[in-house]
Amino acid sequence: MSQERLDMQQEVLSLLLYDDQFIKEASGIVKPEFFQVDYQKAICEVILDHYEKYRKRPTIAEIRVQLKEKLVGRFGRGVEEEYFNTLDTLVPDESTREFVIEHLVHFARNRSMQLALDQAITLREQGQLDAIPDLMQRALNVGLTVSTGIHVPQDVKVASSFDEELLLLGIQDLDRNFANIARQELAFFMALPGIGKSTALLNVARQAIIQRYKGVYYTFELAEKVVANRFYSMLSGVPYRELEHNRLKVVREVEQRMNGMGGSLIIKEFPTKGASIRDIERHIEMLWQKENYKVDYVIIDNADIMIPADRSAFQQQKHDQLQTIYEECRRLAQRLNIFTWTASQANREAYASEVVGVQSVAESLGKVKTADLVISITKKTRDRIYLSVQKNRRGPIEIGTDVLIDPSTFRFLHKADE
Repeated sequence: MSQERLDMQQEVLSLLLYDDQFIKEASGIVKPEFFQVDYQKAICEVILDHYEKYRKRPTIAEIRVQLKEKLVGRFGRGVEEEYFNTLDTLVPDESTREFVIEHLVHFARNRSMQLALDQAITLREQGQLDAIPDLMQRALNVGLTVSTGIHVPQDVKVASSFDEELLLLGIQDLDRNFANIARQELAFFMALPGIGKSTALLNVARQAIIQRYKGVYYTFELAEKVVANRFYSMLSGVPYRELEHNRLKVVREVEQRMNGMGGSLIIKEFPTKGASIRDIERHIEMLWQKENYKVDYVIIDNADIMIPADRSAFQQQKHDQLQTIYEECRRLAQRLNIFTWTASQANREAYASEVVGVQSVAESLGKVKTADLVISITKKTRDRIYLSVQKNRRGPIEIGTDVLIDPSTFRFLHKADE
């Protein structure tokens, strides 16, 4: 069976019925209501009930007996032939087994979200709006406990930083000191307005593409086409103000470079103070469903001008609200197993600082507490900035390096390019 024609509900139910290892992992997240056909729901219910009671997979004979008892009690009559016919069609396809296992959590979360949306409509009609956020959050949390964790001492294995999948910055002085992030982590650049936060985020996107990652750049401040043109200028080397007069060259250069690097980027605009992390997660889910686009990294420009997904946070003070937003960004990274970068404003005190430090973060130190990596940007000359590591969970802090910027193409230049 090809993955394009894969019936996930059929394949999940087949593996529940015949695969001992699969039922151990899936029993905690798969529910009968995830299946659309009544026959599949009933069979799933019998399998899960049996496994919960006996901690082992039921045989076909046991399912037939229990299914008959359940349906007689439910309908007051015998089993319809369709139920047993459905049972007979449940045969796992070995060629797609690994695919189904890999996408099990996605399947469960997707079905849970669809059911939650249907329930949310009912709650809205009943005027129970306050219950909707918790309902949606529970749907998003499906699958979080699929792993039991590392068992000590049975699973003793020293994890090395070199084993982790890292998103490098492409800046040698920082990368060799582990000033970068792994999947499930959050990082942000901090600087005064107009110093280069967006430029730095674009260079992160470029480096992610070089590492063959797929991602999305969410802009809450600039229009999509402005960010896209900046990116085209960076890749092609054509100055931003000359793009329109060099369209053919830009298209050719961008296509060649993107094909050569291997990764990809989508640029999506949201209104300032008009969207939350839930909107980002829904967009990521839509990309997967409609375009089979699996996101590896997310860049948010910038989290300071988002709104919290948690409705109760609207009653908080500004600094607490910002901390909530950053916590939600980090939870997104953890839930989706992605790299997440954003940017934050520095406060007025930074104008008097030789190097912008964490004490200059605007509005909320909670942002620094939440992030795994914080890099400040201090302007030195018109074309030169200083990147300083202010927080780093995996390496040293208070290290830094000068970086030359080409303001016409938004490029970070390496020393060899200077």
